[in-house]
Amino acid sequence: MIYFGLVLSSLTELFERLINLGAFYLSPTRLFLLVLAYVTYIGYCGMANGTLRIGPSAKRFGLAVLALILLTALSVTASDDFEYSGKRALNTTSIYLMPLVVYLYLSVHSTKYPAEILLQKAGKCIVYSGLVVALFGFLQEATGIFQVSREIRFIGPIPFTRINSLFMDGNFLAYFLIFPLWLAIAGGEELTGISTRGVRLTIAALIFLALVLSGSRGGMLMLAAVIGSQVWYKFVKGRRGWVLAIELPIMLALPFVLLAYAYYGFEHIYANVNTVDTGNESGYSRILAWYAGLKLYFSHPWLGIGPGNFVTMDKGNLLPVNYVQPWVALRISTLAGHSNVLEVLVESGPFALAAYFMVQLSLYFALLRASCQFGDSRFAIYRSIVFATVVGNLLISYYFLFFMILIGVLLFALDREAFKRASPHVPRAASVSRMSAVVAGRR
Repeated sequence: MIYFGLVLSSLTELFERLINLGAFYLSPTRLFLLVLAYVTYIGYCGMANGTLRIGPSAKRFGLAVLALILLTALSVTASDDFEYSGKRALNTTSIYLMPLVVYLYLSVHSTKYPAEILLQKAGKCIVYSGLVVALFGFLQEATGIFQVSREIRFIGPIPFTRINSLFMDGNFLAYFLIFPLWLAIAGGEELTGISTRGVRLTIAALIFLALVLSGSRGGMLMLAAVIGSQVWYKFVKGRRGWVLAIELPIMLALPFVLLAYAYYGFEHIYANVNTVDTGNESGYSRILAWYAGLKLYFSHPWLGIGPGNFVTMDKGNLLPVNYVQPWVALRISTLAGHSNVLEVLVESGPFALAAYFMVQLSLYFALLRASCQFGDSRFAIYRSIVFATVVGNLLISYYFLFFMILIGVLLFALDREAFKRASPHVPRAASVSRMSAVVAGRR
């Protein structure tokens, strides 16, 4: 079931939107109740048969999620439309509970999912899903099938139509493609189940081409982040302090530097907009949305304006009249924040934003601990991906269901490894030997 859900949710964003289509319609409230009921059920099953073991990584992540849920719920009281914001908060809650649902399910059925096999099959699901998505993107470029809008970009002098494949948006597509691309390049057989290096690199080349055709500069930034993270990790030989010295300031300080520049440096940006954003308006539109968003935040600095309200507010009225044409202001009023960081801050306040960072960093630190202290290259690869996604979350307003499922898988694998090392009966050498035997048996 885990592999099935991971494949479907990584193949297409449309799977996530089934909850809003026809007979499949479920309001956010009902979705939340279904998730809550399933969590309760598998928790009961695990406690009844004594198979439920919650490890340290899941506990830290769960506490951070609980804090985010409670603070988001508190911010609902600041909304003018309590019912609307309440449903939006429940929808967000159900998404953030997904990793814990997956974790509990895997814990209850732990004998069916050895951590080594689980990571390998999960990686294989993602890599081959990325290949399918890339091939569909090429078909879209050649035929125009399911092309939502025709947006022309350039690679040097060569024009191309920006693709979105099955993700409805080129930026969402690029965000997803980072996962299969980096696993195919750096994951090896351990994380992909693909024994031939040439096959992995061929798949990586096809996925990279799809990433380029997505026309997402944020996607290319994430690719640079994931490569840079892994190069730095190897350069400092996995020393935890040196890794954190570079990556922690980037994850925590970069969002505030860019948002502050968008607000306090707006006049300078406007004067140099042609150099800031050449060829299209996507970069400048982000600056406008961020500027308006911070205007909203400063008027509601503690609890925010309520979940979901960023897209309903007339942000155009908050833009500088002398700099922004009326049609631009009208367009900005219909845009999202183009940043998960900004939306959490504006809608739920600074304490919820702190919890939001705690959720991301709890996973990052767990992966960093496993990769640095125990030299586990599998978790080092995922650590670099998580670092890139934290950077990417500054530039996108979306929560990916496939990533939430994958987080549950990673937490489970991290805690199984922790249980092994804590057990006096299973030394580290035995764990390594078991992993080697698993890999050898699949050749």
